[in-house]
Amino acid sequence: MADEVAAIISSLGLSNEAFLAIVLLAFVVIGAIIVIVASRPILDIYPYLQPNARVRARKGRLFDEKQISELVEANNVDDVTNYLRGSPDYAEHLDEYPLEKALDVQLGETYDMVARLAPDGVKSSFKVLAKQSDIDNIKSLLIAKEAGLDKEATEDLLIPAGSLYEDISRLSDAETVTDVVAGLDGTEYAPVLEEVIPQY
Repeated sequence: MADEVAAIISSLGLSNEAFLAIVLLAFVVIGAIIVIVASRPILDIYPYLQPNARVRARKGRLFDEKQISELVEANNVDDVTNYLRGSPDYAEHLDEYPLEKALDVQLGETYDMVARLAPDGVKSSFKVLAKQSDIDNIKSLLIAKEAGLDKEATEDLLIPAGSLYEDISRLSDAETVTDVVAGLDGTEYAPVLEEVIPQY
């Protein structure tokens, strides 16, 4: 068998070293093709690996049934607040804000985090959720100005989350609803608000 292979190689005019180099090159090309074909599915899911791990880590910090039942059985808001102080996700916000606002801040931060982590193919869905903080802040700002609240009282109503928080916060010293709408010029919400301001 070896003599027949050697005869074929010499009939092609190749030396043994050249033939080995060709065979080695063929194995490298076949190996590269196998690696590319096998790695294609991995490359398709790669953008989802890191966000998936981060979301799973946060999912592990969610309350289980026992913890939820303990919250439900709390006697008053102070008991709920004290219970939530034991969770690192809520503790930092509860030190700064009342319970409802702390929960809103935490929710806004979670939406922002997921929107930042999401791969481009699904990012738009999560950006819509992240805009909820902006929408809530705009509604609070409009209500505060209609009620005639001052800057400090208005800022207490705002949730420090969302992509427009700084802009909305600056508008807390606006005098009227019309001033707020004018201050939102250049945002995606301005056209909608300008359209309904005459009806307001």
